[in-house]
Amino acid sequence: MKRIVFIIIFLSICSEVFALTYSGVKIVNRKILPLGDSITEGDVSGDPYWRNDLQNLLGIGSYDFVGNRRSPTSSSYWNYDMEHAGIGGQQTAAIEARLPELLTTYFTAGTDFEHSFVLLHAGTNDCFQYSCDVSATALDNIEDMIDLIMAHNSQLKVIVALIIPSDKASPEEYQNTRIQNFVPLLRTRLQSIQSTYPNRIIIADMNAEFLNTANCSPDIAACLDVDFGVHPNTTGQAIMAAQWKRCIDSPSNQGCNGN
Repeated sequence: MKRIVFIIIFLSICSEVFALTYSGVKIVNRKILPLGDSITEGDVSGDPYWRNDLQNLLGIGSYDFVGNRRSPTSSSYWNYDMEHAGIGGQQTAAIEARLPELLTTYFTAGTDFEHSFVLLHAGTNDCFQYSCDVSATALDNIEDMIDLIMAHNSQLKVIVALIIPSDKASPEEYQNTRIQNFVPLLRTRLQSIQSTYPNRIIIADMNAEFLNTANCSPDIAACLDVDFGVHPNTTGQAIMAAQWKRCIDSPSNQGCNGN
């Protein structure tokens, strides 16, 4: 009986420890939803791409990463929070269709909405499937996602990435041309949305970070997976994580280069 009482007391103390605050905010209530396609999902066989790098920068455990997917499951990542909502190959319409359930499941009462974020990197697969630069569909879907998030709780902050370039070889190099044509259109649309939701929509210029030869020398190929030319390699993952963190730390969009 004494052992049972001791275990109960020990568990109670542990629950109080894990409820401690990080910079004055309850960790369990401060959330990040990584949302997107394979660039968010990572390589399910063993590489989460930028998500673990971001947790290292923020401080492991400083945010509750949420989502209905968990990868990778390798023991080498057991100290990280591997929950996310990235699914490889999805276009913006499919990502939008998943969003309402994600919001109601993970951003529930008790969430510290003011200090919680949705990190959205979407549009790459739209550009691969059709000329996203001349179609408003992807732009409309991204705007719809922002509206859904703001309707769920207007205190949430949405960081939307200007998507990273690709380096696909001939005959598919046209896909990066589509991405580069799409990015300024996305920037303009997001700047318009910012006026509707002041201080809630943050633009992360991931694209410029990869085009910057100070980061990717001599060109973007140095930051992308050589096997596919779309996903970030180790260098690119660190660049993405650093840019997400700059945006998280700068909610007025200072330092994100999105404007």
